[in-house]
Amino acid sequence: MPGNGTTELEGSLLHLIAESETFEDALTATLRLACEGSGWEYGEAWLPDDGTLIPGPTYDPSGGFEAFREASSTVTFEPGDGLVGRVYASSEVEWLDDLDSTTTFVRAEAARAAGLTSGVGIPVADNDGQAIAVLAFFTTTNQPANDAFAETVAETVAKLGGLFVQTQQREADAAERALLDQVLQTSPVGIIVHDPESRTERANPAAASLLGVNVETVLERGVVSETWDVRDESGEPIPVEEFPFSVAVRTREPVVDKRLVVGRPDGTDVTLSVNAAPVLDDAGEVLRVVVVFSDVSGRAEHEAALEEKNRQLESFASVLSHDIRSPLAVATGFLELARETEDLEYLEKVERSHGRIEELIDTLLVLARKGRMIRTLEPVDLGELAEAAWEQTETEDATLDVGDLGTVEADPVRLKQVFENLFRNAVQHGGRDVTVRVVPLDGEPGFAVEDDGEGIPEHLRAEMLRPGHESSGGGFGLGLSIVAAVAEGHEWGLRATESASGGARFEFRTAVAE
Repeated sequence: MPGNGTTELEGSLLHLIAESETFEDALTATLRLACEGSGWEYGEAWLPDDGTLIPGPTYDPSGGFEAFREASSTVTFEPGDGLVGRVYASSEVEWLDDLDSTTTFVRAEAARAAGLTSGVGIPVADNDGQAIAVLAFFTTTNQPANDAFAETVAETVAKLGGLFVQTQQREADAAERALLDQVLQTSPVGIIVHDPESRTERANPAAASLLGVNVETVLERGVVSETWDVRDESGEPIPVEEFPFSVAVRTREPVVDKRLVVGRPDGTDVTLSVNAAPVLDDAGEVLRVVVVFSDVSGRAEHEAALEEKNRQLESFASVLSHDIRSPLAVATGFLELARETEDLEYLEKVERSHGRIEELIDTLLVLARKGRMIRTLEPVDLGELAEAAWEQTETEDATLDVGDLGTVEADPVRLKQVFENLFRNAVQHGGRDVTVRVVPLDGEPGFAVEDDGEGIPEHLRAEMLRPGHESSGGGFGLGLSIVAAVAEGHEWGLRATESASGGARFEFRTAVAE
């Protein structure tokens, strides 16, 4: 009869639970032993799943309750619904001594067909007494409540609560480790985990690829190995105490977007954005440092280009606000005089001011389009074009000396503008009687425009070719910026240097047509 031998049952259950590897294994063993040792004919377990209870392991030693098991396999219980749901919600044992007469047993029809008449629901509780599963036992005889049996099973299977929690934690830990491993392996950014002593514990393939080595090498070297070639963006070596890892360990604070250049074994360099985050224990000591980095080589170039564009915009704004405003004001003044005096000669001065405005606008367009206004190239006689440009430039008492230059494939309109700007620059900075020479380069295709004026200080030569350079006479050095933009449009090399007489010299390296 059910309920006999409770002490022996308890000992056997504890032994079986201790030998079970999983929670469901322990449930199955409990069902079997409770049925075999106490006379219950059918046992079943119900497990929580997203807020409902679903069928778990069953035990049917006679094999005579297959139909009842099949009927139960399609049923789920909400907490508080039916015998199973009520036991789960209350965490209390519940007896049903007459399944046929009760209206609270949801599967009464299936039980009646199977001949089952009595049942009991027993919670499997965790350490806090909250049900984490339900066991139900049934017989074909009318069996009154047997508290000794229920208490024995309930108290014994309470041990299952700890097993269940442990199993869940193991599964959760395993799932988390698997997820972290997957993230580590598939992440497109480099991820390396170091201990506080700088040893490398984990490294993903992206990290190894960015550093130009394999994962094993990353793990073997550690983070502060002298074999790493680490520099700042200016090319200066970084001491190990300034590595992001070292700073994170020393300050216990994250390091964000530290730009480093790393030399790889194949001779190439990669610019990395490095972030290092310390993992601290409850006492604030560093347990690990997670270093994450990505390739920003292209981004660095983009940022430099963007900075250059911003400089150009500032230059353009200055031209619009100053250089264009001045001739516009002059034109407006002379236009008022023409209206008041009806003297049409003032309109000639208005026309000259408008011409200056058009010239400035054309200059801005060339700079904004960075030489993309270069039209169809054609053979151009450099000497003839230089002399034509000289004739159209206010050169005071200056002298032009043109050497044997030959021809070059160029856009004659833009190349003429180059000569005009350089001639104007020579007169402005070299004096009224400056001598300007246009000569071929020695030993390589190209030409140079040089003068015998005061020259350009070495530290300013590259800067003077950038938009927005402040010239000594005030205003902005857009003329030389035009020269640089047109050279770039032709894909020519351009260098500002010093002439033999100490003046300015601008060298253009280009393929000259034969």
